Amino acid sequence: MDKRILPYIIWGFSLLLLIECAKKGRPTGGPKDEDAPIMVMAKPPHYTVNFSKSEIKIYFDEFIKLDKVTEQLIVSPPLKYQPIIKPIGTASKFISIKLLDTLKPNTTYSFNFGESVVDNNEKNVLHNFKYVFSTGPIIDSLKIKGTVSDGYEKITEPYTTIMLYEVNETYSDSIIYKQKPLYAGSTLDSTVWEISNIKAGKYALVALKDRYKNYMYEPRVDKIGFYKEFIDIPGDTVFNLTLFKEEGPFRIRRPFEVSKGHAQIGYEGDPKELVIDVLNKSPNFKAVYDKEEGKDSLNYWYKGIRDSIVFKFQQGNFVDTVKLSLRTKKVDTLAVFSRNGNVLHPSDTLIFHSSIPISKVDSTKLLIRDKDSVLVDFSVELNKRRIAVNFNRKESNAYHIMALPGTFTDFFGAVNDTINLMYTTKEKRDYGQLEVTISGKDSIPLIVQLLNSKEVVVRTAYANESRRVDFLDVLPDTYSLRVIMDENNNKRWDTGSYLGKRNPEKVMYFSVENPVKANWIVKQPIGLE
Repeated sequence: MDKRILPYIIWGFSLLLLIECAKKGRPTGGPKDEDAPIMVMAKPPHYTVNFSKSEIKIYFDEFIKLDKVTEQLIVSPPLKYQPIIKPIGTASKFISIKLLDTLKPNTTYSFNFGESVVDNNEKNVLHNFKYVFSTGPIIDSLKIKGTVSDGYEKITEPYTTIMLYEVNETYSDSIIYKQKPLYAGSTLDSTVWEISNIKAGKYALVALKDRYKNYMYEPRVDKIGFYKEFIDIPGDTVFNLTLFKEEGPFRIRRPFEVSKGHAQIGYEGDPKELVIDVLNKSPNFKAVYDKEEGKDSLNYWYKGIRDSIVFKFQQGNFVDTVKLSLRTKKVDTLAVFSRNGNVLHPSDTLIFHSSIPISKVDSTKLLIRDKDSVLVDFSVELNKRRIAVNFNRKESNAYHIMALPGTFTDFFGAVNDTINLMYTTKEKRDYGQLEVTISGKDSIPLIVQLLNSKEVVVRTAYANESRRVDFLDVLPDTYSLRVIMDENNNKRWDTGSYLGKRNPEKVMYFSVENPVKANWIVKQPIGLE
């Protein structure tokens, strides 16, 4: 290389280096922070004994925030007055806990913050952070754990409170209605729970879906679960609990007038044996009532009475008398309709629903014709506001249903307008078949429900001696099964009773492993535990 050009090459490289250094750029800031905050100190210290302070401060290695602390914080034993927790909504390097209660002597307290402590920037969670102290000379260290599940629903809601009541000379089963427990824990956002820092003793174990978060059982709004026997600590450490909503004592809510001749009556409990009488009825008084679909209320239609109606309700030991003043002049309009859709499947029954109970059906004014305009024979079953029309249907056919005026006469004497409906049927090969074989629990009658992909019950079958259930003519879909162990053979699911120490009838869910396809048979074995 010519030595004369070497200085120019060096000068060029130097200039290029200066240009690159002069370019403006954004610093990367280093890797993303994925570390949870760390407690560095507490005053008084964590696991302090002979605790006597009224305020606690817990310090961390970085700025933190409290996220949903009112939902997440579990204090055990529960306090009568909620402590003042700061800061709420702002970042800080410490948590302040101001106690408003007089603490119990010789008791270990734990403040479980659950998932509420997060760092300020990345929201990294300090999982299940706890602060523990004792008002006595020792820290209790025993613990129990387990799971909780809903007695009927497939999915168990989060945030179930688990409670321990000390069994001593003052204990009674009714304690859960009026006193807070000695110890408490929570499932937080899962179904798993743990209660720690427990002293040795005998306890009653209860789970509560505690709507008002007051650690006391309110049957009208709360679900409950319980372990039948008292538990000894130390002893068994794992317990699985089942939640259920109790069926409370029957009671009537005050009736209200919906329209002329139509009242609605709310209730709690099961009205299956309810007797409704009217104390001021006239000789021409008539009434009919039925349950409002999807609600705990009854629709009551009446005629032959004017200014007021005096109801007498009786079911078992329950008796109540209520007067309802009648003011409205608005009259219900009769509406008759079908919810079957446009296709009648082999398992379907054509159902007419009415807004007012039907007192008479004139079958001569109901006409059913197939696609060739041939009249089809049928039969009718009437049950208040539900009219079932049964007729033989052929594959790949079309049916025209016409209800002429006067086909349906309601309770008040009004009749329907003309109703025209069109339905089609599919071929047999458009449907599949599901064969369910069941093993285990041979002596218990079973209710087997087929649920479609939207979790809607589409078929129900009963399995007694035979442990096989065939669901024929099933629409192609992905299905699951709900199996109810019908121990009292009353063909329905029965809930539990806390005071009766009776858990609900067991319910199990199973996925059907393969989708049901058209013209296909799916075999599904299930085993009951």
